[in-house]
Amino acid sequence: MTIKLRNIPVSFLIRRSVRYLLVSHGFRLLQAVVVFAALRFVLTGSRIAAIDQYGLQLSARESAEKTTAKVLEWQGQASQHDDVTLIVAKVK
Repeated sequence: MTIKLRNIPVSFLIRRSVRYLLVSHGFRLLQAVVVFAALRFVLTGSRIAAIDQYGLQLSARESAEKTTAKVLEWQGQASQHDDVTLIVAKVK
């Protein structure tokens, strides 16, 4: 009985693993990147700053109403494909 040992470099294993993941789960990875980019675009920058400016001055109800108005203004004439959920909490 002969046993052959083969020394496989780590870089080869990593390349093969990455290739396998891209082939088998590439579309999911692409979807995750697109969703992350969209969320980052929507939830950062001037939109959140514009919405958050009401936080300290208004009650929770008024802040929710202003935020909803801003979202509807941003939506414009586009049709709504899903529900809109908003949770507002006032911390004292």
